[in-house]
Amino acid sequence: MLLQKSCRYNTTSEPDLSTPCDDEKKGMEFVTFINSTYRFGMNLLSIIIIIFVSAWSDKISNRHRIILFILVGQVLQAFLLTIQSYFWYLSPMIIAWTEIVSQTIFLGNIGIHIFATILICDLAEAETRTMRLTILLAIDLFCKPCSSGISGYVMHYFGFFITYLICLSLAICGLICALFIKNMSKMSESTEVVNKWQLFHLKPILDSFRTVYEKKEGKPRIIISILFIISLLVYFTWFGEASVFYLYLRYRFKWNEEKFGIYLFYKLTGSVIGMILSSLILAKLLKLHDGLIGAFAGFWDTAAAFGYLLAKEEWQLYLVPLLDIFHGVALAVCESLLTKFFSNDELGRLFSVYLIICAFVTLSGLTYNIIFEKTMDTFPAAIFLLSIPIDATICLLYAVCYFSLKMRNVKPAEKHSSE
Repeated sequence: MLLQKSCRYNTTSEPDLSTPCDDEKKGMEFVTFINSTYRFGMNLLSIIIIIFVSAWSDKISNRHRIILFILVGQVLQAFLLTIQSYFWYLSPMIIAWTEIVSQTIFLGNIGIHIFATILICDLAEAETRTMRLTILLAIDLFCKPCSSGISGYVMHYFGFFITYLICLSLAICGLICALFIKNMSKMSESTEVVNKWQLFHLKPILDSFRTVYEKKEGKPRIIISILFIISLLVYFTWFGEASVFYLYLRYRFKWNEEKFGIYLFYKLTGSVIGMILSSLILAKLLKLHDGLIGAFAGFWDTAAAFGYLLAKEEWQLYLVPLLDIFHGVALAVCESLLTKFFSNDELGRLFSVYLIICAFVTLSGLTYNIIFEKTMDTFPAAIFLLSIPIDATICLLYAVCYFSLKMRNVKPAEKHSSE
């Protein structure tokens, strides 16, 4: 909607998306500007808030209330976007500010991922966490292609208003379902319930660092730091590529919303299959070490980045997802391996530090959008030149983790379950 509102002149009602924009390049420049400025600030502020909330959540025994709060924000965002699609004459800047407010105050998509991960770790034994977190990400990736495929079709034939009305209905359904979640946390009964006004105290953040890096048997601080770096690099390529992928395909291959939705459905469906295979075969059946699974996933992510870089025809583009089938596995393995070094009542503090490290991810949207804007007319695929060395580094760091843990004879799963 940002692109369509900014690339057309003097439109007061929703346009026919099958007609070309008045100024396609102007629209793309506006979207990259929003991504590299307003959304950069939004993501950074959102992560800062989640850092405090994560540390504070170790003090409460009913974490699912935070999920309810986040879902209220999703409902609000969908409602406001529905209103703005109906009143088309409203400025595209209002859309940007709607997203900033709803995603920042209500913690947004990053908050959902973090607290869903924490809730699953509360319930899962260490031996099954890799499988469960991989399934969680697989569900996330399954929903994305479904929503992208459906929304691309609905948007193209029925417009933005109907599309956002469906989003609003789904957000309300999600909120209603979350109301029935029972508190099944395994946190200690002695967990202190603190006043909500203690939320933004700095002491919990300092305690988080002490908890994560305390010298303790079975808690290799170097490996934990490497895993933090891996998660930062994975998120950097994820968010960076996602912020410009639609613009890249639209500009390079002249695709519309419908075609992009179909391709994304095809691409991410393959990723879901790959994640299920990795969780059931590599993790559960073969019981491979997390470090080996992560290095395996990093290798294929690197191959996929090369594929996108070299693809010049549409048929070549459709071959790349076959290389990208393990997309997302590297992140699931990293988060699973990290949690195995900590007890359940330390997870909030762990993810508080995790998010402080990952705060640098906000630079990804800025970086990728600037690269795309500067190379749009000469070499649009230049964005993947940044992804290739990052993915290769992820593969290498996982290999270091594997051999280091083997040499130290550290078995986090056994350590955690014995506690």
